[in-house]
Amino acid sequence: RDVEEPPAAKRPKADPAPSNQIPLGFFDYGDDDGSGEQAAATTEKEAGGGSALPEGFFDDKKKDADARGVEHITPEMEFEDFQKSIRKDLEVQEKQVEIEEEDAAVVREQELAFEQNQRLDTVSRLKQRQEELKARKADKTPNQAAPKKPKIKSATEEAVDSDEDSDEEELDDLLNDWRAKRI
Repeated sequence: RDVEEPPAAKRPKADPAPSNQIPLGFFDYGDDDGSGEQAAATTEKEAGGGSALPEGFFDDKKKDADARGVEHITPEMEFEDFQKSIRKDLEVQEKQVEIEEEDAAVVREQELAFEQNQRLDTVSRLKQRQEELKARKADKTPNQAAPKKPKIKSATEEAVDSDEDSDEEELDDLLNDWRAKRI
């Protein structure tokens, strides 16, 4: 059947919402099929435990929790949970300390290796210097082996000879006492 719509002039006008009222459907969260009401009901059940009794309805906490369908937590249970969390925190902290100690040991080993290389370089330089001094001394000794007239040395020559002798003595002392931590 064909039904004609009434002309616009004959249609009843909807009453505009008064300015002090909230429009219809303002608080609807879902579609118009009522899913908003279902969501609100499930949220209510989750928050209240699905019971119509408010929290603290019974004086006994265990009965109150049982009536609302919530697990009753005793102080012993809370203490056990606290101890578990503390144990976990301590294990994490111990692992961090072990990692830091390992890193510190690696850094210390690197520092010792670097220091040892420096010491070995110093020893090799001193040995080279000792060989040079011995070579100089050997060059002078064949010349002195031939009979010469005693020569009067000047003050500067005596100072140079005494410096060479003191250098040799220091070098010998250092090489003989290789464990000493001096340069």
